[in-house]
Amino acid sequence: MQLCTESHGECGDSSGNDAFTPKRLIEVFPNEHTGGALHWKLTTWERPVPQPRPRYLTLSHCWGSSLHTCLLKASLSAFTAVPSPAATLPKTYQDAMSVTDSLGFRYVWIDSLCIIQDDTDDWKTQSAEMGRVYQHTSCNIAAAWAKEGSQGCFSARDPAAAIEPIRTSISIEAGGEVRLLAFDMIQRWKWLSSVVDSPLNQRGWVLQERYMSPRQLTFARDEVFWECRQLAASESHPGGLPPVLFLPEGTDVPLSSKPRLECVDELTLRRNWMELVEKYTASKLTVHTDKLIALAGLAGEARMMFGGDEYLAGMWRRDLHKQLVWYASLSTSSQPRAEKAAYLAPSWCWSS
Repeated sequence: MQLCTESHGECGDSSGNDAFTPKRLIEVFPNEHTGGALHWKLTTWERPVPQPRPRYLTLSHCWGSSLHTCLLKASLSAFTAVPSPAATLPKTYQDAMSVTDSLGFRYVWIDSLCIIQDDTDDWKTQSAEMGRVYQHTSCNIAAAWAKEGSQGCFSARDPAAAIEPIRTSISIEAGGEVRLLAFDMIQRWKWLSSVVDSPLNQRGWVLQERYMSPRQLTFARDEVFWECRQLAASESHPGGLPPVLFLPEGTDVPLSSKPRLECVDELTLRRNWMELVEKYTASKLTVHTDKLIALAGLAGEARMMFGGDEYLAGMWRRDLHKQLVWYASLSTSSQPRAEKAAYLAPSWCWSS
């Protein structure tokens, strides 16, 4: 984290970007009088936000079907009144607050605690800001392996088995001389199975969160991974993941940094947008009417890169003829549809 903020020219410090602070943030209090037990309180930031602006972390997580604490109209005053023990929250929230405190931050943004879940107006307003929330976070905490809020960021593991490579050696005789060659054996598809195909990254909302945050700390089942705009690393490879850890099979592009919308030139950007749509439509959304909302932040960023091109429900006007050549995969088209689905977009858009 320190190396990234101090020496990565492409990453910089998001807290110094154009002025933005989420309306609500969770303030984390380490309480030395109770054995270091964490407490938390919801803080509302009035406009204009006083300087210096608060630096904060964010959380990406699967809600799952387990019971989880949510901000409701009735609980707003209680959440903002006095600090409450973090131990009463789901384990994923507790772990995120622990990470926040460990990295020296006071604030973290968690969707279900920072958006009033039974207030339609507040949800519409705050969900539209989620792209900016993740864009201006100092780091996104991703609970990748957990399907439920009760599982947390940290998992039980054998660190030596999870992190240390398998070391082996082979004796080779050549010209009457025996040489001993040492090798480290690593799992080539560990990144793919631990991060890309994790339960968290199957969720539609998370794509935007991962793409827009400047850096991400991913808690997989066996180890922790790091992503920023200049480096992809892990506990077993802190200096950077080896080039052999390619992305999905058949891809020749080695992993070197966090995925994001590239703007090298307009052709590359438009190709990246179509690849992003392919990833996004393969993910899952609990509420199908969230489809375009969960992509709104990335669409806004792309609009600036495209130089004012008109956004058409997931497509762009200037090369619309190329984007119209879409089709639903067999696995997608065979899923049952609601008899009376709410209108999302014109029938010729993939978002319909």
